[in-house]
Amino acid sequence: MKQSIEARDRKIAVLSEKLNSHLSLFDSIEKEAFSVKQVVDNVERIVSEKEEVVAGLRREMDQVSAFEKAFVERINDLENRLKNDGYEFQRKNKIISELEAQLEAAKISDCSRAQIEEISTQVLITNATLFCFRRTNCKFNKINFSSLCFLSQQHLQKTISAKDTVIQNLVSEKEALHFEVRSLANILQKIQNAVAHMNEEDRRAVSSKLESQEECQMNTSEEDNRIQDTTKHSAEQSPNKTCRIDAAENRASQQLSQGYNSTSHHLQANDTFNSCVTEFVLIRNHLLMF
Repeated sequence: MKQSIEARDRKIAVLSEKLNSHLSLFDSIEKEAFSVKQVVDNVERIVSEKEEVVAGLRREMDQVSAFEKAFVERINDLENRLKNDGYEFQRKNKIISELEAQLEAAKISDCSRAQIEEISTQVLITNATLFCFRRTNCKFNKINFSSLCFLSQQHLQKTISAKDTVIQNLVSEKEALHFEVRSLANILQKIQNAVAHMNEEDRRAVSSKLESQEECQMNTSEEDNRIQDTTKHSAEQSPNKTCRIDAAENRASQQLSQGYNSTSHHLQANDTFNSCVTEFVLIRNHLLMF
């Protein structure tokens, strides 16, 4: 009996040790499960935050794509307007060349007319001198005819110098128009290069800048019609009426100056857009520095 009791006590001790080990194992498993639950909660919270970030990035990408589409459409519109401006400049250059040709023809006709008038005045002077030699007051009449001839020559020289001035003004205006066309082409090339190397912040800045700008439209049909009417009117003038030709040429020069002023207004509007593009390039460089 005593041995059996001792054996039973030993078994009870072994079982109690096993029970204690199992309880400690259960405690460790419970702690580990709690830590795993905390990790899972943290992961779920991080995943929800990442989902919100992804949704915000998707919205921003949609906005960027919309801005990019609007900017590309605006660039295409500007390219079309630049092409139209080039065609308009070519047409005006053609009109200016035609007017220059007409002025050259008028100048040649004036020169020939001046030579004819000089020959006629010389003939008149010779006739007058012959007549004056037959009279007693020949010296006084000769002086009067000489003064008249001198005044007519001065008038012809003034008209020729005025026409030369008009021709020089037309040539200078033509060179100015060519320079403006080249500058517009360079500006378009710079804009295309900037668009090719543009990032998201640049697109946002340029889109906000372009949305605040209103494009100016050129309306020079009336000036062009007036220039064409002046061309037809000057072509129909008689070569023997010097005063009317001078008046028509003066009106044509005034209308050309008006057309050039309207073109200058349009170019000033383009300069406004150029300043916008310059600001865009400066913003882009500033962002690239960071």
